[in-house]
Amino acid sequence: SGNDVISLTIGGTPVDFSLLLAVRGDGTLLAEKLVRVNQAFHWGGFQLTLHRYGFAPELVAWDPAGTKRLDGVAALMVIPPGKEDSVAMDGGEQIKLRLYPDFATRQGVPASRSLAPLRPALLFEWLDAQGRTLARGRVEKGGTAEVNGYRVTFPALSYWGGFIVARDQGLWFFMLGSLLGSLGIGLRLAFPDQAIRVAWGPCDNGTRLTVDAGARFFPALHEEQVD
Repeated sequence: SGNDVISLTIGGTPVDFSLLLAVRGDGTLLAEKLVRVNQAFHWGGFQLTLHRYGFAPELVAWDPAGTKRLDGVAALMVIPPGKEDSVAMDGGEQIKLRLYPDFATRQGVPASRSLAPLRPALLFEWLDAQGRTLARGRVEKGGTAEVNGYRVTFPALSYWGGFIVARDQGLWFFMLGSLLGSLGIGLRLAFPDQAIRVAWGPCDNGTRLTVDAGARFFPALHEEQVD
């Protein structure tokens, strides 16, 4: 629960999407945090990450016979504004929808001035089971549009969000294993498994010196050291 926050640049390009996520129990606020995309919210051993988001318009639709064909809330993938989505109805019919949160027209083409829901408007197209258009129109929030006897009402608009909920109880074991592995690699680098054996003895014209060197790791580096 909470208030969605949308930041825009001067040119109207979205640069940040976030929401205020609150945990409540028995009417008491237990935790609250501003959550951004791919920035997790931790609570009770769970990790909640914002995955999808969009607008959820409430829709009511009647056919020319006065039969209510649709009454509910649709979760639409409508970002960016004007992206088309659809809601299925009984009998194979469907209503295609395009939502503009801040509706405007630019050179006669529908557009949205921003992502803030200042003047929400839905462009709808009612299709029969064969995909033929029965009605097409526009309805603003709080209004009703009637085309060819088909009525569509747009009472309210809400946000919706989809979250990935995860809990990894073995996280501390993973961290401990990573720490031990890093320690082992550090010890190996600090104390490499290298050996140098030296032997000497008399020969015809003096003393013979023999050097035997070996290494399990980094033999080229060990060879430079021996040289």
